[in-house]
Amino acid sequence: MKRHKILVVNWRDINNPEAGGAEVHYHEIFKRLNRDSFDVTVLASTFEGCERESVIDGIPVSRRGSRLLFNYWIYANIHRFIKGRNFDLIVDDVNKIPFFLSRLTRKPVVSIFHHLFSSSIFHECSFIPAMYVWLSEKLIGPGYKNSHFSAVSKSTFDELVGKGLKPELGTIIHNGIDLQRYTPKRDEMVPNHLLFVGRIKKYKNTAFLIPLFAELKKRIPELTMTIAGGGDYLPQLRQMAEAHSGITVTGFVSEEEKIRLYRSAALFVNPSIKEGWSITNIESCACGTPVLASDSPGLRDSVKSGLNGELFPYNDLTSCVSKAEELLKNSKKLSELSFCARTFAEQYSWDRSAAETTEFLNRFLK
Repeated sequence: MKRHKILVVNWRDINNPEAGGAEVHYHEIFKRLNRDSFDVTVLASTFEGCERESVIDGIPVSRRGSRLLFNYWIYANIHRFIKGRNFDLIVDDVNKIPFFLSRLTRKPVVSIFHHLFSSSIFHECSFIPAMYVWLSEKLIGPGYKNSHFSAVSKSTFDELVGKGLKPELGTIIHNGIDLQRYTPKRDEMVPNHLLFVGRIKKYKNTAFLIPLFAELKKRIPELTMTIAGGGDYLPQLRQMAEAHSGITVTGFVSEEEKIRLYRSAALFVNPSIKEGWSITNIESCACGTPVLASDSPGLRDSVKSGLNGELFPYNDLTSCVSKAEELLKNSKKLSELSFCARTFAEQYSWDRSAAETTEFLNRFLK
């Protein structure tokens, strides 16, 4: 059987220091496809100290353009890059600024969408770069109107359809996790311990965790919290946390330490304004730790109230404190949610995501 050649264009590759959930998604799926049925190449932006060409888990990675202007490099150079390489299909992996690759090449193109910022970008950036991202996303409707696409959640799918993409050309392929590594050990759980793991970004509303802790500690004096992850908002968050005894802000942690943190938490808290799906929610559930998340796009897809956690209205401190207190003080309910959380997470493996992606891509290959 012929092994088709696929080019995946993503803003960052998995070894980029700023790689996040979108990069984990492409890498976990396409390393499986590269192993089993396709010859995959990744094209991504450069970063400080990177090699121009490298191989990661068997996938050749080419790095071109700059961190901030990679999309302009694509617009000007994609024809020269693909010339002579005989790719059968190009995957436009949309994360950050869209590439509009179906408008730039006659090669077959399919698109994968993770997370659209929409107005949430104004919580993250100053006005001019935020406006640039916002306007770029406004062009997704006309730019991808006739494109075949997949989205990582119903929230993202519905948002794309609202922008003008045709629902009959789209499908939903959820993120996955490594269910063999992320496993429960509830005997390691520390009572009344809250956890957040993820990139420390302003738009993820991580500052909300500090007043949440302060208010909840008035009701549960033995409360503790760990906030883990790297990001440009980390210094500000650390400064805010210094005033509160019981909060540990670790910065970046290894995969092994992350799993240990999930297992040690009584409750995982995710207050983000908007996500594509939130892999961290499912990782936490796989470790048997229920999730308390804001009722926001993406988060409401990966958390179902009363099943693997609870939802609270975005940025509603009173509601979040009340729900957290109820769960932490009700060991029976917390235990039931813990069991159901693991069961819920078992639906979402990377092998399943890869199989569904293979089926999706094969529709466009001869």
